[in-house]
Amino acid sequence: MPTYFAGAIKYALADPSTEGIYLLTDGRPDHPPKSVLAQVTLQKSVPVHAISFNCADAEANRFLSQLAQNTKGRYHYFSEHGADVDG
Repeated sequence: MPTYFAGAIKYALADPSTEGIYLLTDGRPDHPPKSVLAQVTLQKSVPVHAISFNCADAEANRFLSQLAQNTKGRYHYFSEHGADVDG
């Protein structure tokens, strides 16, 4: 099931006082990852700090890591099992 955060990122980026975004999620984005990355890249430069919480989806974790890297944010992975899934 997708996590609906593309709209939240767009909303946060529309606020001129936004200095950073903290994205806590447990899964894939609701839009194609390339679309979300393009949306963030076209907006003002704001770091997105992505936190993957109990997400065992390796593709989603790679996307979150890339999102953080592209925006000069940080990526963190948390799992009850303690292992990073390709993030």
